[in-house]
Amino acid sequence: MEVSKFQTEAKNAVLARLLACLVNEKFVKAYLVLHAESLPARLAAPVPPKHRKHWMCISAASEAFELLKHGSFLVPLRELPPVQKPPQLGGEPAEILPVTLLDPDEIGFPVQQLQVDRPVEYVPADVRTVTTQLQEWNPALSAALVEQITQEMENSVSHQAAAYSHHQGRAPPELEHTTDSTQWEQLIVEGHATHPMHKSRFHVPPTLPIDPWNNDLSAPKIHFFAVPRSKLTVRGDFEKLVAPLVQISSTRANVFMDSCDELVMPVHHVQVPSVLLHFPHARHLPFTCKARAQASVRTVVVDELPAFNLKLPIGVKISSATRTITPWTTHIGPAFKPVADKIIEDNDLLEVAHELASVVSNHPDPDVAKNLSCVIRQDPQHLATTRARGERVVLSAALTERYPSRSDDFVVNTLFHLDSLEKKELFFQNYARLFLRAFLPPLLKHGVSFEAHLQNVLARFRPAAVAGEWELVGFTVRDLGGIKAHQQTLFETTGLELDVWDAENCSQLAETIDEVHNLAFHTIIQCHLHRLARALSVHYNAKGWEFVRAEVDAMLPPGCHARSLWLGATVNWKAFITMKLQGLYRDYLYIKVPNLITYRPS
Repeated sequence: MEVSKFQTEAKNAVLARLLACLVNEKFVKAYLVLHAESLPARLAAPVPPKHRKHWMCISAASEAFELLKHGSFLVPLRELPPVQKPPQLGGEPAEILPVTLLDPDEIGFPVQQLQVDRPVEYVPADVRTVTTQLQEWNPALSAALVEQITQEMENSVSHQAAAYSHHQGRAPPELEHTTDSTQWEQLIVEGHATHPMHKSRFHVPPTLPIDPWNNDLSAPKIHFFAVPRSKLTVRGDFEKLVAPLVQISSTRANVFMDSCDELVMPVHHVQVPSVLLHFPHARHLPFTCKARAQASVRTVVVDELPAFNLKLPIGVKISSATRTITPWTTHIGPAFKPVADKIIEDNDLLEVAHELASVVSNHPDPDVAKNLSCVIRQDPQHLATTRARGERVVLSAALTERYPSRSDDFVVNTLFHLDSLEKKELFFQNYARLFLRAFLPPLLKHGVSFEAHLQNVLARFRPAAVAGEWELVGFTVRDLGGIKAHQQTLFETTGLELDVWDAENCSQLAETIDEVHNLAFHTIIQCHLHRLARALSVHYNAKGWEFVRAEVDAMLPPGCHARSLWLGATVNWKAFITMKLQGLYRDYLYIKVPNLITYRPS
């Protein structure tokens, strides 16, 4: 019974993300219908369940009066999405208003599909129902790609159901009792709020299928391979940094390691089949160690290296991409510190978890090389501890999780005792002020954007003057493989350039400054502050956006080009489904949607 319940809720979580993507990316038309009982005669079809006051119709119809056709989806709404004009409530006839920006949190259930076979009826919809109908509405779409993304979303459903089950009864820890940041990393139940493959763990052969109920990716086993040095590209002092882990693990297994011609590399347990297939020269060693996974799954913490995290490739599709580690990523981190020192004005406000060393196969095909690699990154909590100020770091994504799962109780409100709207507004204002002042200057002055979404940023708190309270003092950002820079701007302001591998094909380099702003807006506003505003109840009343708008306006010089990008009526929105259907993950596609920063309630 419990498994069935979790499965239903997981199906809903993925379906909501899919429908929102299809609406926002303009694959379909969406119309908001108010007071269904007073629909005009031309829409006199059976109405969906009346437990929701408002509902929405999603179809391929180009006109509102055609919306109730065979295949259309009827969606009860938990919240009203922004519409182009204010709805007329009361006893007036229902209005039908186009929806141009939809969030998964606004979608209620059950979603039903209209079938015009006699008698007219509505049937429950799921992910496959929607993608099948999408294919009918868009016959030019590749059937193979539609099937592929359908399977990935169904995989996401399975892993989401398991996550709901595994986290049942768990509660967030108290800040003063957390010294291991993985407690926050493993608090993530849903993760990415808008990507339909948010919980996908879809294996890419030779990686074996991952059973969501029996393969605990939160506690992976780390294997070790000895690889000829001549087959590797090493940056930084990788061998010295990883040596304690290798020595302790091998000694524990009574294995003596002494080879001048080989370098020992840690390998995630799910990646072992890929290493054995692609790298016959790699020698599988007879010892392992235990690890704890961070939110990204592929980055792990091991007790033997308390100051560092290990980012390891896995042949698993999570959200947009297979989570291997390319030569572009292994190259950029170890050389980034001189750039960071130039572009970050306040190191207490914004700290980088630097990538000190890396190793990657030197196979000539990067799609092969990316299967054998490793990045050694500074551990954020260890960095905080070395400052001896009692700091705690909390993964920002954990703050916007719901606990209990699927409730309306968010971790941020529980953790900081935000029991009134006034307290929530003050917390959001302080967080947004510091966040924007940390991440906008490198962008606006130097043309560099960190990928500052919720999973890449950790908020740093110190004990406040009032006993038992905590003060937000800054942020730590990680994952340098996701940065984007405009080389000309960076060079003009600092005299430095990003040191990259294969610049011609490097996704970290932007051809135009607008590309850098697109990444920044997507991660800073759409993926970070937007989710926090919803968790703190300052989205629909626009209190959060009023504050963000004022802060951004004050930081943008009068007349600068960036003002139109950040404060215009519409902005670019990352098109997840379109990108999947075109096989893209390193290159981004965007569509225009209403700008959240300029949102004002009707």
